[in-house]
Amino acid sequence: MARLLGWAMERKGTLMRDSNKRVAARRAVLDAQAERRRVRQEREDQLMGLAVAVNVALATGRTALEKAELVAGQALEQMVGMGVSVAEVVEWCAGNITVKDVARLRQVAAAQPEAAAVEPRSSAGVG
Repeated sequence: MARLLGWAMERKGTLMRDSNKRVAARRAVLDAQAERRRVRQEREDQLMGLAVAVNVALATGRTALEKAELVAGQALEQMVGMGVSVAEVVEWCAGNITVKDVARLRQVAAAQPEAAAVEPRSSAGVG
């Protein structure tokens, strides 16, 4: 009987050690999963912030481009209104604009008639 009791105690100790090992292993796996989740969440947060920055920059750029095109179109309208031909407008703009650009930008200005007109600038200080 003592022998059986000794064996049972020894077995119980082995089972306890195995149980402790399982608990420790489970804890290690859970800790690793939590760390992976934390890293993944940090990365997603960073990506979201960068995506917002991209969209804000693009929207800001589009807004600035739309305003610049409106101003350019209004100025082109004024030039043509002064009797300057489209070919001359291209020359006056030092070839930085094409006939197609003139037509498109004039359409942009015509689509926004309520926008404030462009004031001609003096050439003083240029050059």
